[in-house]
Amino acid sequence: MASEPSYLAHRSGYVISDPGDQSTVSGGGIMDNELREREREAVWRAQRVRRIRKEVRGLCVDPPLFCRPGASPVKNLFHLEVVIDGPAGTPYEGGTFPIDVDLSDEYFIGPPKIKFKTEVFHPNVYADGEIALDIFREEEWSPALRLETILLSVVSVLYNPVIDDRAASPEIAELYETDMKRYEELAAEWTWEYSATPVVSHYPTEEELDRSVVITVQAAAEKAAAERLRRQKAEERSQQEAEERRLHHQKKEDERLAAGSVVGLGWLWRKVMAFLFRDGPLPCHY
Repeated sequence: MASEPSYLAHRSGYVISDPGDQSTVSGGGIMDNELREREREAVWRAQRVRRIRKEVRGLCVDPPLFCRPGASPVKNLFHLEVVIDGPAGTPYEGGTFPIDVDLSDEYFIGPPKIKFKTEVFHPNVYADGEIALDIFREEEWSPALRLETILLSVVSVLYNPVIDDRAASPEIAELYETDMKRYEELAAEWTWEYSATPVVSHYPTEEELDRSVVITVQAAAEKAAAERLRRQKAEERSQQEAEERRLHHQKKEDERLAAGSVVGLGWLWRKVMAFLFRDGPLPCHY
């Protein structure tokens, strides 16, 4: 983009665009920890959005092989649809496979959540459409991986399924290894049954992408504000419960001490009476 958007954090004056914070503190002032945390969140969101916008733009301008944008306009950069056209020479040829791409958590520090939106007969695809690939595992993920690389990895397993002990469907994996002809027949049948509907891609303009950036940043800020409020309420609830436990414990302790005092007075009274009547009943004087 030509210039730094106004909705991003401006370090020069510590202006944070956040629904939960309308404060403006001068650069020479002292911010408390909460404002500093909000500034870090705003800067982190800005960095993520810039990178994701660049990757989504690349998907539209120079899409990876067999990949293209989905039919719906891109409104939120953290959640979009991509279409994979079934690669030639595979049982998925001729199919149109919409993919749900969720970048809303910690991408690019963590892996995105990517699912097929139609049923796919494949050893590496779960029944809910989730894809079993090492790059989607936290321990295998690398922030250097980009959306283009991720989508090409998905296309790659349509060509060559990964058959190991972590296959999404051991039954389909076994069929792939023992009866390739039957596997390809079923995969092709599923493709024509569930993924034969054509999808016309919507290629967003630069203006649409810019608008989606604004929506994305605002939505992320609102989510962050809601999360801070949730943590604050949880902390208040925890403190209240701790105070209630303390008062309950104090009440029990007071009751124990009071009961002990009554017992002590009773013991003393018995001792006094025993002393007074040690030689028999006291004489009465009329």
